[in-house]
Amino acid sequence: FKNLISPILTYGCQIWLPCSKAISNIISKHRLDSPLDLKAVAKMTMEQVHLRHLKYLLGINRRSCNSTAWGETGSLPLVINCTHLCIKFFKRISSMNSTSLVKAALGEQIRLNLSWYNNIKSLIEEFDNIAPTQLNRNTSEILNANAL
Repeated sequence: FKNLISPILTYGCQIWLPCSKAISNIISKHRLDSPLDLKAVAKMTMEQVHLRHLKYLLGINRRSCNSTAWGETGSLPLVINCTHLCIKFFKRISSMNSTSLVKAALGEQIRLNLSWYNNIKSLIEEFDNIAPTQLNRNTSEILNANAL
């Protein structure tokens, strides 16, 4: 599953995950002092495929508890890995040379206040160790570099 199916399910997640409805719901319901809403995670299509596979491997009923499937196999929900990939992607783009077209596109995302940037910013604030003030400083650096 990890080598054949997971890459297909998560292909391009750095781009589509921050714009998906499911992750927007997860971000809006999640608070730093509360655990991740696993019911919302389990409703995502890619996670349904993942859970079906895990339950098949364990030989348990499809209606068994999802936490059991994750716990017994030691597997995390795919959205956690995808979130990590999104944050890594954003950090890589942010650290690119200011002459890069990709960094210029990020600058336009920020300048136009588009949903991808807003959602990735929320992901970083909720799930990464970057302080929001550092994120805002990085944003202003990107905008200033693109203005030159």
